[in-house]
Amino acid sequence: MTLALVAGAFLFDPVFAAPLVYEGFGYTPQETLGFDDNGGTGFSTPWRGSPGLILPVESDMTVAAGSLAPSASPFPSTNEHADAGDGASAFRTMAVSLEMNANEDYFVSFLFYMQPNTLSLLGGVSFFPNGNEEVFFGWSAQSSQGFAVSKLGGLSSGDSYSGLETHFLVGKIQARPGNMTGPGLSDQLFLEAYAPGETVPANEPATYSVVGQTTENIFLAEHPQHRLQRFHGAR
Repeated sequence: MTLALVAGAFLFDPVFAAPLVYEGFGYTPQETLGFDDNGGTGFSTPWRGSPGLILPVESDMTVAAGSLAPSASPFPSTNEHADAGDGASAFRTMAVSLEMNANEDYFVSFLFYMQPNTLSLLGGVSFFPNGNEEVFFGWSAQSSQGFAVSKLGGLSSGDSYSGLETHFLVGKIQARPGNMTGPGLSDQLFLEAYAPGETVPANEPATYSVVGQTTENIFLAEHPQHRLQRFHGAR
């Protein structure tokens, strides 16, 4: 089974009007996504297979030829994409910090494709401060085969997905000051998935099909790990 994950990946803060991080996977096809792959912008390390900086290991993801970008996608169509086998994951450390104790909104977008009948439980993009997963955007078998977000392990889902088509995913990290929880008060995650042929708005989606929990706040700390993942078996 193949998870062709991300032809490009953005982390975007609209205040700065430019991506904080971007990865277009302009690497040699068929090679391991690893220590020599240090392209894109906004990262302080190359790709590797573990979140720690001590004794890092090569990832088990590979670079696959061709872009996932459909003609209407905002991503360039000249780069390659990352291909994850069962249990594969790859990490990079961001050079920027995300301020979660303030009124900030961060947007994450990427292209996603998974073959049907996969054995994996989930696949997508995560953020790992201090080696711990705090935020996940992507697909989960635990959410009735649909797209989902997870904050501190609490899964929220919606938008079914059956495979065979590339989807453009737009996620939002809503950061709010203090430790209050509830709608509009707590840190919260949102996700919208666009199928081929659907119009992608130039600005933030008017509504989100996946709305995360408002019962906990996110701690992303400084320079979180940015992970591409596909898990096979127990999480």
